[in-house]
Amino acid sequence: MQKRFLALALAGLLACPGLVCAKGAHEGAICVVDVPKIMAESAPSALGRKHIEDVQKSLQARVKEVEQAWAKGNEQQRAAAMNDALLQLNRQLEFEKMAVNRQIVGIIQEEAGKWRAKSKARMVMPKEALLAVDPSMEITSEILDLVNKRTPKFGELPKITVKQPKFDEKGNLVEVSEAPAAK
Repeated sequence: MQKRFLALALAGLLACPGLVCAKGAHEGAICVVDVPKIMAESAPSALGRKHIEDVQKSLQARVKEVEQAWAKGNEQQRAAAMNDALLQLNRQLEFEKMAVNRQIVGIIQEEAGKWRAKSKARMVMPKEALLAVDPSMEITSEILDLVNKRTPKFGELPKITVKQPKFDEKGNLVEVSEAPAAK
């Protein structure tokens, strides 16, 4: 499917060489945006990276809580508890990364769409989807400027519930319960 789309896009560009972007002449044009550059350099992306760092710190604190809670358990119990906690926390981290990326890509798409409508360009495509591009088609800096004016709203830090053990005075596991979510 993606190969067919790329082939059609390339065929369209080759068949209509006059449809390239030049400064001030975007009407009816096909333009390209360097999405990885915007993902790397935009202010919303920087905020997304900061959010992910905060999520990682929060989740790492939870791992330490699990280590401390299971310190009285035997080696097998500690290993099982840590594996369970790490699996749950890594899954949450990946979910958060996907949510951040989805939101930033959404902002890029919205701004490219608004720019396309305002400039009356025919379409805006990701530059990385093409094998060769005329530099006059590039509008990355214009889209980056628009994206930088946006402030994404990421969710609160995740609240994770992990299993907490209760040991008797001899160190035997008596009960495992859900601990309150970290704040």
